[in-house]
Amino acid sequence: MGAPPPRTGPSAKSQRRLSDDFRGGAHAFRRRVQEVYGDDEPALNEWHDLCGRLVDNGLLPTRLCELSLTESSSRDVELRALIGMQIVGRYVLEEMFTNKLVATTGEAQRFFSDIASAQTFTDLCPKLFPYRDPNSAERRGAWTQEKERANAASTIIAAAAYDVNRLRGGESALKQLAKFLCFSALAQRRMTAQQIANPKGLLLELNGETISERVPGTADHEPVFAAEAIWPAKTSGEPPKFQRQALGKSKKAAEAQAALLLLTDYGHIIKSVDAGDEDESARAEKKRARLENAFGEAKTFGAHLVSCENVRGSGQPPLFVAMMRLASHARTLEFVAEADTKKQAVRAASQQLLAAIGKYA
Repeated sequence: MGAPPPRTGPSAKSQRRLSDDFRGGAHAFRRRVQEVYGDDEPALNEWHDLCGRLVDNGLLPTRLCELSLTESSSRDVELRALIGMQIVGRYVLEEMFTNKLVATTGEAQRFFSDIASAQTFTDLCPKLFPYRDPNSAERRGAWTQEKERANAASTIIAAAAYDVNRLRGGESALKQLAKFLCFSALAQRRMTAQQIANPKGLLLELNGETISERVPGTADHEPVFAAEAIWPAKTSGEPPKFQRQALGKSKKAAEAQAALLLLTDYGHIIKSVDAGDEDESARAEKKRARLENAFGEAKTFGAHLVSCENVRGSGQPPLFVAMMRLASHARTLEFVAEADTKKQAVRAASQQLLAAIGKYA
Protein backbone atom coordinates (compact mmCIF):
# COMPACT_ATOMS: atom_id res chain seq x y z
CA MET A 1 0.00 0.00 0.00
CA GLY A 2 1.19 3.51 -0.76
CA ALA A 3 1.70 6.34 1.67
CA PRO A 4 -1.52 7.96 2.96
CA PRO A 5 -2.50 11.28 1.39
CA PRO A 6 -1.33 14.41 3.21
CA ARG A 7 -3.68 15.71 5.87
CA THR A 8 -5.64 18.74 4.69
CA GLY A 9 -7.12 19.80 8.01
CA PRO A 10 -6.64 19.59 11.75
CA SER A 11 -7.19 16.26 13.46
CA ALA A 12 -10.29 15.84 15.62
CA LYS A 13 -8.13 15.06 18.66
CA SER A 14 -6.08 18.25 18.29
CA GLN A 15 -9.22 20.35 17.88
CA ARG A 16 -10.60 18.90 21.11
CA ARG A 17 -7.35 19.77 22.88
CA LEU A 18 -7.52 23.32 21.58
CA SER A 19 -11.16 23.61 22.59
CA ASP A 20 -10.24 22.46 26.09
CA ASP A 21 -7.53 25.14 26.29
CA PHE A 22 -9.96 27.86 25.27
CA ARG A 23 -12.60 26.65 27.70
CA GLY A 24 -10.09 26.61 30.53
CA GLY A 25 -10.03 22.89 31.22
CA ALA A 26 -12.18 19.80 31.10
CA HIS A 27 -15.75 20.36 29.94
CA ALA A 28 -17.22 18.20 32.69
CA PHE A 29 -15.42 20.18 35.39
CA ARG A 30 -16.68 23.48 34.03
CA ARG A 31 -20.23 22.16 33.97
CA ARG A 32 -19.95 21.08 37.60
CA VAL A 33 -18.56 24.49 38.56
CA GLN A 34 -21.45 26.20 36.75
CA GLU A 35 -23.98 24.08 38.63
CA VAL A 36 -22.37 24.80 42.02
CA TYR A 37 -21.56 28.50 41.75
CA GLY A 38 -23.62 29.88 38.88
CA ASP A 39 -22.35 33.09 37.30
CA ASP A 40 -22.01 35.22 40.45
CA GLU A 41 -18.59 35.65 42.02
CA PRO A 42 -18.57 34.21 45.57
CA ALA A 43 -18.47 36.71 48.42
CA LEU A 44 -15.32 37.48 50.41
CA ASN A 45 -16.77 39.66 53.16
CA GLU A 46 -15.65 37.45 56.07
CA TRP A 47 -12.17 37.00 54.61
CA HIS A 48 -11.83 40.75 54.06
CA ASP A 49 -13.07 41.47 57.59
CA LEU A 50 -10.50 39.23 59.27
CA CYS A 51 -7.66 40.44 57.03
CA GLY A 52 -8.63 44.00 57.92
CA ARG A 53 -8.47 43.13 61.63
CA LEU A 54 -5.00 41.69 61.12
CA VAL A 55 -3.86 44.99 59.66
CA ASP A 56 -5.64 47.16 62.25
CA ASN A 57 -4.14 45.25 65.17
CA GLY A 58 -0.68 45.01 63.67
CA LEU A 59 -0.82 41.24 63.53
CA LEU A 60 -0.12 40.99 59.83
CA PRO A 61 3.61 40.85 59.00
CA THR A 62 5.08 44.03 57.54
CA ARG A 63 5.52 42.41 54.18
CA LEU A 64 1.77 41.89 53.94
CA CYS A 65 0.89 45.48 54.89
CA GLU A 66 3.29 47.44 52.70
CA LEU A 67 2.98 47.85 48.95
CA SER A 68 6.73 47.83 48.42
CA LEU A 69 8.05 44.30 48.68
CA THR A 70 11.66 45.15 48.01
CA GLU A 71 12.74 44.40 51.60
CA SER A 72 13.80 40.90 52.44
CA SER A 73 11.07 38.84 54.03
CA SER A 74 11.74 37.49 57.49
CA ARG A 75 12.13 33.82 58.16
CA ASP A 76 8.98 34.05 60.29
CA VAL A 77 6.89 35.27 57.35
CA GLU A 78 8.19 32.53 55.08
CA LEU A 79 7.40 29.91 57.71
CA ARG A 80 3.86 31.29 58.08
CA ALA A 81 3.45 31.11 54.31
CA LEU A 82 4.68 27.52 54.23
CA ILE A 83 2.14 26.43 56.84
CA GLY A 84 -0.53 28.70 55.36
CA MET A 85 -0.26 27.05 51.94
CA GLN A 86 -1.08 23.71 53.55
CA ILE A 87 -4.12 25.31 55.19
CA VAL A 88 -5.27 26.79 51.88
CA GLY A 89 -4.79 23.39 50.25
CA ARG A 90 -6.93 21.68 52.86
CA TYR A 91 -9.87 24.05 52.40
CA VAL A 92 -9.63 24.15 48.60
CA LEU A 93 -9.50 20.37 48.28
CA GLU A 94 -12.40 20.04 50.72
CA GLU A 95 -14.40 22.56 48.66
CA MET A 96 -13.78 20.57 45.47
CA PHE A 97 -14.57 17.24 47.14
CA THR A 98 -17.72 18.40 48.99
CA ASN A 99 -19.23 19.89 45.83
CA LYS A 100 -18.10 16.95 43.65
CA LEU A 101 -16.02 19.25 41.44
CA VAL A 102 -13.47 16.46 41.05
CA ALA A 103 -13.94 12.74 40.59
CA THR A 104 -10.38 11.41 40.93
CA THR A 105 -7.20 12.12 42.86
CA GLY A 106 -5.51 13.10 39.59
CA GLU A 107 -8.16 15.72 38.87
CA ALA A 108 -7.86 17.13 42.38
CA GLN A 109 -4.07 17.43 42.13
CA ARG A 110 -4.21 18.99 38.69
CA PHE A 111 -6.82 21.61 39.54
CA PHE A 112 -5.22 22.47 42.88
CA SER A 113 -1.87 22.99 41.13
CA ASP A 114 -3.61 25.47 38.86
CA ILE A 115 -5.18 27.29 41.81
CA ALA A 116 -1.98 27.40 43.85
CA SER A 117 0.18 28.67 40.99
CA ALA A 118 2.11 31.90 41.52
CA GLN A 119 0.45 33.46 38.48
CA THR A 120 -3.07 32.77 39.79
CA PHE A 121 -2.27 34.26 43.19
CA THR A 122 -0.70 37.31 41.55
CA ASP A 123 -3.81 37.94 39.44
CA LEU A 124 -6.18 37.53 42.39
CA CYS A 125 -4.18 39.46 44.99
CA PRO A 126 -5.97 42.83 44.42
CA LYS A 127 -9.38 41.23 45.08
CA LEU A 128 -8.20 39.30 48.13
CA PHE A 129 -6.64 42.41 49.68
CA PRO A 130 -8.72 45.38 48.51
CA TYR A 131 -7.08 47.70 51.05
CA ARG A 132 -3.90 47.34 48.98
CA ASP A 133 -5.26 49.84 46.50
CA PRO A 134 -3.68 49.16 43.06
CA ASN A 135 -5.63 51.95 41.36
CA SER A 136 -4.42 55.03 43.19
CA ALA A 137 -1.97 57.02 41.09
CA GLU A 138 0.77 57.15 43.72
CA ARG A 139 0.64 53.40 44.30
CA ARG A 140 0.16 52.06 40.81
CA GLY A 141 3.88 51.89 40.13
CA ALA A 142 4.55 50.00 43.34
CA TRP A 143 1.76 47.54 42.57
CA THR A 144 3.19 46.93 39.09
CA GLN A 145 6.56 46.13 40.64
CA GLU A 146 4.87 43.75 43.03
CA LYS A 147 3.00 41.95 40.25
CA GLU A 148 6.28 41.24 38.54
CA ARG A 149 7.29 39.22 41.59
CA ALA A 150 4.74 36.44 41.46
CA ASN A 151 6.24 34.60 44.42
CA ALA A 152 5.48 37.61 46.62
CA ALA A 153 1.74 37.23 45.98
CA SER A 154 1.88 33.56 46.97
CA THR A 155 3.62 34.48 50.22
CA ILE A 156 1.09 37.23 50.97
CA ILE A 157 -1.97 35.01 50.54
CA ALA A 158 -0.53 31.93 52.25
CA ALA A 159 0.81 33.86 55.28
CA ALA A 160 -2.49 35.70 55.67
CA ALA A 161 -4.33 32.35 55.59
CA TYR A 162 -2.12 31.15 58.44
CA ASP A 163 -3.02 34.17 60.60
CA VAL A 164 -6.72 34.14 59.66
CA ASN A 165 -6.92 30.47 60.65
CA ARG A 166 -5.93 31.42 64.21
CA LEU A 167 -8.70 33.99 64.63
CA ARG A 168 -12.29 33.40 65.71
CA GLY A 169 -14.35 32.96 62.56
CA GLY A 170 -11.27 31.91 60.62
CA GLU A 171 -12.77 28.62 59.47
CA SER A 172 -15.73 30.34 57.81
CA ALA A 173 -13.44 32.96 56.23
CA LEU A 174 -11.15 30.29 54.81
CA LYS A 175 -14.14 28.45 53.36
CA GLN A 176 -15.04 31.69 51.58
CA LEU A 177 -11.49 31.97 50.30
CA ALA A 178 -11.53 28.38 48.99
CA LYS A 179 -14.84 28.92 47.19
CA PHE A 180 -13.56 32.16 45.64
CA LEU A 181 -10.32 30.53 44.48
CA CYS A 182 -12.14 27.60 42.88
CA PHE A 183 -14.54 29.92 41.07
CA SER A 184 -12.03 32.55 39.97
CA ALA A 185 -9.01 30.44 39.16
CA LEU A 186 -10.79 27.60 37.39
CA ALA A 187 -14.27 28.58 36.26
CA GLN A 188 -13.39 32.03 34.97
CA ARG A 189 -9.83 31.63 33.73
CA ARG A 190 -8.91 32.34 30.11
CA MET A 191 -6.31 30.79 27.82
CA THR A 192 -2.79 31.98 28.64
CA ALA A 193 0.68 30.91 27.69
CA GLN A 194 0.81 28.63 30.74
CA GLN A 195 -2.24 26.69 29.57
CA ILE A 196 -0.64 25.45 26.32
CA ALA A 197 2.30 23.40 27.47
CA ASN A 198 3.49 22.58 23.93
CA PRO A 199 2.16 25.15 21.45
CA LYS A 200 4.39 23.99 18.59
CA GLY A 201 3.29 20.37 19.01
CA LEU A 202 -0.36 21.37 19.09
CA LEU A 203 0.06 23.54 15.99
CA LEU A 204 1.61 20.61 14.11
CA GLU A 205 -1.33 18.39 15.09
CA LEU A 206 -3.65 21.11 13.79
CA ASN A 207 -1.91 20.83 10.41
CA GLY A 208 0.26 23.91 10.87
CA GLU A 209 4.03 24.26 10.79
CA THR A 210 6.90 26.38 12.07
CA ILE A 211 10.02 27.57 10.25
CA SER A 212 13.07 29.13 11.91
CA GLU A 213 16.55 30.38 11.11
CA ARG A 214 19.31 32.23 12.86
CA VAL A 215 19.29 35.99 12.47
CA PRO A 216 22.42 36.92 10.44
CA GLY A 217 25.03 38.93 12.29
CA THR A 218 24.12 37.83 15.82
CA ALA A 219 27.03 36.91 18.08
CA ASP A 220 27.93 33.27 18.65
CA HIS A 221 27.73 33.68 22.43
CA GLU A 222 24.29 35.30 22.19
CA PRO A 223 22.51 34.06 19.04
CA VAL A 224 19.02 35.17 18.06
CA PHE A 225 16.63 33.06 16.00
CA ALA A 226 13.62 34.20 13.99
CA ALA A 227 10.66 31.85 13.63
CA GLU A 228 7.43 31.91 11.68
CA ALA A 229 4.31 29.90 12.48
CA ILE A 230 1.99 29.11 9.56
CA TRP A 231 -1.45 27.62 9.27
CA PRO A 232 -2.29 25.57 7.30
CA ALA A 233 1.03 23.90 6.53
CA LYS A 234 2.51 24.24 3.06
CA THR A 235 2.13 20.49 2.53
CA SER A 236 -1.66 20.96 2.52
CA GLY A 237 -1.39 22.58 -0.91
CA GLU A 238 -3.19 25.74 0.27
CA PRO A 239 -1.71 29.21 0.74
CA PRO A 240 -1.19 30.09 4.43
CA LYS A 241 -4.20 31.79 6.01
CA PHE A 242 -2.60 32.76 9.31
CA GLN A 243 0.99 33.67 10.13
CA ARG A 244 2.86 34.92 13.18
CA GLN A 245 6.54 35.67 13.77
CA ALA A 246 8.67 35.65 16.93
CA LEU A 247 12.29 35.88 18.08
CA GLY A 248 14.08 33.68 20.59
CA LYS A 249 17.47 32.70 21.95
CA SER A 250 17.08 29.23 20.43
CA LYS A 251 15.12 27.68 17.57
CA LYS A 252 12.94 25.84 20.04
CA ALA A 253 12.03 28.98 22.00
CA ALA A 254 11.37 31.06 18.89
CA GLU A 255 9.17 28.42 17.25
CA ALA A 256 7.22 27.85 20.46
CA GLN A 257 6.56 31.56 20.86
CA ALA A 258 5.48 31.98 17.23
CA ALA A 259 3.13 28.99 17.52
CA LEU A 260 1.68 30.38 20.76
CA LEU A 261 1.02 33.77 19.17
CA LEU A 262 -0.76 32.15 16.22
CA LEU A 263 -2.91 29.90 18.44
CA THR A 264 -3.75 32.80 20.75
CA ASP A 265 -4.86 35.04 17.87
CA TYR A 266 -6.50 32.49 15.59
CA GLY A 267 -7.11 29.37 17.67
CA HIS A 268 -10.80 30.16 18.03
CA ILE A 269 -11.08 29.87 14.23
CA ILE A 270 -8.82 26.87 13.74
CA LYS A 271 -10.58 24.78 16.37
CA SER A 272 -13.84 24.88 14.41
CA VAL A 273 -12.43 24.45 10.90
CA ASP A 274 -13.56 21.46 8.89
CA ALA A 275 -11.45 21.02 5.77
CA GLY A 276 -13.83 21.34 2.85
CA ASP A 277 -11.61 19.53 0.38
CA GLU A 278 -10.84 16.47 2.48
CA ASP A 279 -11.66 13.22 0.76
CA GLU A 280 -14.23 10.68 1.87
CA SER A 281 -11.63 8.54 3.63
CA ALA A 282 -10.54 11.50 5.78
CA ARG A 283 -14.12 12.23 6.83
CA ALA A 284 -14.66 8.55 7.59
CA GLU A 285 -11.50 8.54 9.72
CA LYS A 286 -12.73 11.51 11.75
CA LYS A 287 -16.07 9.81 12.33
CA ARG A 288 -14.36 6.56 13.32
CA ALA A 289 -12.10 8.40 15.78
CA ARG A 290 -15.08 10.09 17.39
CA LEU A 291 -17.01 6.85 17.71
CA GLU A 292 -13.99 5.17 19.30
CA ASN A 293 -13.78 7.96 21.87
CA ALA A 294 -17.49 7.75 22.74
CA PHE A 295 -16.84 6.92 26.41
CA GLY A 296 -14.55 9.93 26.86
CA GLU A 297 -17.01 12.24 25.10
CA ALA A 298 -19.92 10.94 27.15
CA LYS A 299 -18.06 11.72 30.38
CA THR A 300 -17.69 15.38 29.35
CA PHE A 301 -21.49 15.63 29.49
CA GLY A 302 -21.60 14.23 33.02
CA ALA A 303 -22.32 10.59 32.13
CA HIS A 304 -20.69 7.81 34.12
CA LEU A 305 -20.24 4.06 33.90
CA VAL A 306 -22.60 2.28 36.30
CA SER A 307 -21.32 -1.24 35.75
CA CYS A 308 -19.63 -3.54 33.25
CA GLU A 309 -19.52 -7.24 34.07
CA ASN A 310 -18.97 -10.56 32.37
CA VAL A 311 -22.34 -12.33 32.54
CA ARG A 312 -21.07 -15.71 31.38
CA GLY A 313 -19.54 -18.38 33.54
CA SER A 314 -16.04 -19.80 33.40
CA GLY A 315 -15.26 -21.96 30.41
CA GLN A 316 -17.53 -19.93 28.13
CA PRO A 317 -16.63 -17.09 25.76
CA PRO A 318 -16.91 -13.82 27.71
CA LEU A 319 -19.88 -11.52 27.23
CA PHE A 320 -19.66 -8.13 28.91
CA VAL A 321 -22.74 -6.04 29.66
CA ALA A 322 -22.16 -2.34 30.32
CA MET A 323 -24.54 0.32 31.61
CA MET A 324 -24.01 4.07 31.12
CA ARG A 325 -26.07 6.64 33.03
CA LEU A 326 -26.64 10.37 32.52
CA ALA A 327 -28.56 12.08 35.32
CA SER A 328 -29.98 15.60 35.03
CA HIS A 329 -32.57 17.67 36.86
CA ALA A 330 -35.23 16.67 34.32
CA ARG A 331 -34.58 12.97 33.83
CA THR A 332 -32.13 10.09 34.09
CA LEU A 333 -31.01 8.23 30.98
CA GLU A 334 -29.60 4.70 31.10
CA PHE A 335 -28.26 2.65 28.19
CA VAL A 336 -27.09 -0.95 28.16
CA ALA A 337 -24.91 -2.68 25.57
CA GLU A 338 -23.11 -5.99 25.36
CA ALA A 339 -19.94 -7.07 23.57
CA ASP A 340 -17.14 -9.62 23.67
CA THR A 341 -14.79 -7.22 25.51
CA LYS A 342 -15.31 -4.72 28.31
CA LYS A 343 -13.97 -1.83 26.21
CA GLN A 344 -16.34 -2.55 23.32
CA ALA A 345 -19.35 -2.87 25.63
CA VAL A 346 -18.63 0.46 27.36
CA ARG A 347 -18.06 2.15 24.01
CA ALA A 348 -21.33 0.81 22.56
CA ALA A 349 -23.36 1.97 25.57
CA SER A 350 -21.70 5.39 25.37
CA GLN A 351 -22.52 5.65 21.66
CA GLN A 352 -26.18 4.92 22.39
CA LEU A 353 -26.22 7.65 25.04
CA LEU A 354 -24.60 10.25 22.78
CA ALA A 355 -27.00 9.41 19.95
CA ALA A 356 -29.96 9.82 22.30
CA ILE A 357 -28.91 13.34 23.33
CA GLY A 358 -28.35 14.37 19.71
CA LYS A 359 -24.56 14.41 19.56
CA TYR A 360 -24.36 12.24 16.45
CA ALA A 361 -26.97 14.17 14.48
